[in-house]
Amino acid sequence: MAISSQHYIQINSTIGAGNVVNQRSLVARCFTANTLIAPNTFIQFTNATDVGEYFGTNSEEYYRAIFYFGWLSKSTTSAPFIQFARWVSVATPPRIFSIPASNPAQAQSIGAWNAITAGAFGITIGAEAYALSSLNFSTDVNLTEVAARIQTEIQAIGGASVQFTSATVTYDGSSGFNFVGGSAVGSSSISIQAASGQDISVIGLLGWRPGSVFTNSNYNTSTFKNNAIWTAGSLIQTLTASLDASQNESNNFGSFLFLNNLGLTISQIIEIATWNNAAAQNEFYLYSVPVIEANISAWHTALNTFGGLSLTLSASNLTLSGALTNASATVIGLSDAETLLQIGMPVTGASIPAGAVIVSIVSNNSITISKNATATLTETLTFATVQFPEMAPMMIEATTDYSLPNAVQNYMFQIFEGLSPLVFDESDATAYDALALNYYGQTQSAGQKFNFYQRGLMQGGATDARDQNVYVNEIWLKDAITAAFLQLLLNVTELPANAQGKALSLLTIQGVINQSLINGVISVGKTLTAAQKAFITFTTNDPNAWYQVQNTGYWINAEIQVIPASDPIEYEVVYTLIYSKNDVIRFVSGTNILI
Repeated sequence: MAISSQHYIQINSTIGAGNVVNQRSLVARCFTANTLIAPNTFIQFTNATDVGEYFGTNSEEYYRAIFYFGWLSKSTTSAPFIQFARWVSVATPPRIFSIPASNPAQAQSIGAWNAITAGAFGITIGAEAYALSSLNFSTDVNLTEVAARIQTEIQAIGGASVQFTSATVTYDGSSGFNFVGGSAVGSSSISIQAASGQDISVIGLLGWRPGSVFTNSNYNTSTFKNNAIWTAGSLIQTLTASLDASQNESNNFGSFLFLNNLGLTISQIIEIATWNNAAAQNEFYLYSVPVIEANISAWHTALNTFGGLSLTLSASNLTLSGALTNASATVIGLSDAETLLQIGMPVTGASIPAGAVIVSIVSNNSITISKNATATLTETLTFATVQFPEMAPMMIEATTDYSLPNAVQNYMFQIFEGLSPLVFDESDATAYDALALNYYGQTQSAGQKFNFYQRGLMQGGATDARDQNVYVNEIWLKDAITAAFLQLLLNVTELPANAQGKALSLLTIQGVINQSLINGVISVGKTLTAAQKAFITFTTNDPNAWYQVQNTGYWINAEIQVIPASDPIEYEVVYTLIYSKNDVIRFVSGTNILI
């Protein structure tokens, strides 16, 4: 056997620059108090069907997802996913929700339970772990009795805390068996394990194992259909704490809102706006807030100084008188049903069963609902809105693919099919425009009516980005530069504090600038005002810098500096990028001269 060549020469192979840093996906994150989501976590969906399966098809989460996923941008791009995060507005005990009933493996049979005479499973809450065994269901006549037997066994665990002694187990008749711990204690995580005997926690019986899977990496994918949902107990969270926890879990989103059913007060909205406008965020997320007509003046006064906040006129819930007939799904005697109501709106009233929604608009004063009335009388009914114009900028942001040429979008003149206009006359439009209040409005040409989103503005002061498109473009640009620098630092042996380090830093930024010139974030050839020219000259100390910004779109410089007060001495790259932002045209003024 010959001597190996590696005795003389050894060559090792590796992949250069193999560490890739993902940029954020600027999708929507919606905060909800729904207990189906564990505290301090979020869950992500790629379509509305899955949202409906998870939260229910009468949920606000589902209605928002239908609107969100149903829209295509003018570039025919759609939102890749939507996220729902938990705000613990009320202290909650640990919970287990069984596998969704739509899973075929979750079919329940009392016969299957009767065959179990030595049922067993383990349950852990916080630091307490117990195993139940010898559960005999041979005499139970229905699944409610099965749930009661399991509840009795859990409550009887010897020496257990109130978490067990006051726990409940119920069978809800649709999704399966649900467990609720006896005490709302912070960080009281819950899990289920197999135990010696016939494991009843598995799919097809309790459906409590395994737990739901959340993989918060890359695109933060999650699975839930084949798993139970375990949610830890939690004390009440402040809004600020909830936002901090959500961002720490993953900052892979670009906009957020809180669901309407939370009924936030103006002081709570101010707390959220303060968090979003803090220096730690600094144009990191777009916060979208709906406001009903009655609150416009007060809310604008309270919120107009907060950058990063989009305020949009939204419809309020409707209260109408309607005539009901016992055991009938038809409601008559309504006013303007055709113009005020939409299919899918939840309906509540003293004689309306829970979960009822509008299934058809029969005429201008008559509708059909999904459940029969329980009495014959005329009563006041409440119709919850299922239209969410405040999501418009979030949807535009989520559908903007910055990897494409000319990707940036004008947030005005965007059409959302099925969204009802709320502004019809010029006086209202003029008043709302002065407040930077966005709305879905209607105009007409030659008798043809056009509905579109207006005007794509943000709240904030003189130094805040006031255009939604400019604000979101800056979110993308900062994230792209951050990801590019992190990728550089992870892949080179060092970034030296010298001329070479400066050159590498400028080269890194230049890659993002080049992409910005392609996708339209940086605008070339925009005429600058005298004030802008003076500002650029003063900031750069370069009399020709404004000319470069106007004609090439940007001016860039970087310096290597000692970090102030560092001990031992450390160095940093300090760069300044001045670029011509992507302004959009919202008005056309012309003069026709006839000779």
